[in-house]
Amino acid sequence: IHLAIFNLAIATTSSVSNGLFNITWTSQEGEIYLIENSTNLITDPFSNLLNDDVNATPPENNYQITTDKEVAFYRISEKIVLESDFTITQNWSQETNFERPVKVAIPNGSGPFPVVIHLHGFGGTGNVNAISYLSNVIRVAPDGYQNCWNIGKEPSKAPDVDFIRKIIQYLKLHSNVDGSRITIIGSSNGGALVNRLMIELEDNTFHQGIGIVSNMITNMFDGTNFRYDSSSESMLYDEIINPVTTRRMLTICGELDTTVPYYGGTGVWQNQFYSAQESVYIWATHMGYSGSQISDVDGVPYSEYNDLLEYSYLNGDIMHYKHAGKGHNAGAGLYVRNVIKEWIGY
Repeated sequence: IHLAIFNLAIATTSSVSNGLFNITWTSQEGEIYLIENSTNLITDPFSNLLNDDVNATPPENNYQITTDKEVAFYRISEKIVLESDFTITQNWSQETNFERPVKVAIPNGSGPFPVVIHLHGFGGTGNVNAISYLSNVIRVAPDGYQNCWNIGKEPSKAPDVDFIRKIIQYLKLHSNVDGSRITIIGSSNGGALVNRLMIELEDNTFHQGIGIVSNMITNMFDGTNFRYDSSSESMLYDEIINPVTTRRMLTICGELDTTVPYYGGTGVWQNQFYSAQESVYIWATHMGYSGSQISDVDGVPYSEYNDLLEYSYLNGDIMHYKHAGKGHNAGAGLYVRNVIKEWIGY
């Protein structure tokens, strides 16, 4: 077995015994280290993050990895502070080496801070101020290609799930980021991407999602199985997938919405939608709920505003609010913001 450690700044030694790869490096008091893995330095430049929270135990740290690989490369790095906007470079049929911008707003202090990633609606751009009502969090706002997110019928064919995956991987490299508390919130077209991310992103990426006016389209769930597109561009939803079962989800939808019809049916781009309440019930069932769907008439008025009706599953981990009298603007207003702040929990 041939394995190697690459880091010019940190002194490391390694050994292999009985399927265990042992790494030892000189560590400094107060530092936090991350360990990345690559199987091919040409096409796979340390894309796999093994651990992003290894505390220093001076004068040295020891870390063991179980492996059966004949060739593998590992990199030990000190976590640095996230300080500014950044870009993620991607390639797909419409672009080559395209740098996609990501805006950030960072609280004062050393953190680590929770993260909230905001996904704009169709025609928008990343705007950290859209969630300025959330304090003491790192606010992250990426731009959708051609001002939209690729759900199926949009002009963008960008690999948006991988875009968000790479954003999260990048954020977790930094010491002021709490990688265990990452929320993704999206509105309309951005909320549709939240549904894709709930379905397609792996465990230990983000822990809760919020969809505003964002019922699930029927392509994503066939009545029995969740589905995704294996090509990431054509969006045929041709493959079955079993999503993570430990995430939380909140949705807020307007009962008069015809763009994303609250009670289901044909909506924007001629997409077919589940009803808002059935969408959240699908998620509740997947996450472990075994009871019946809550009846429409059994919504519980929000304590501060009776036009927000709550449908709660699994002790509030899966939650829906119907915004009575509202359409596609159901995500606006002080009380909606209060609901979001309370549910997020930080």
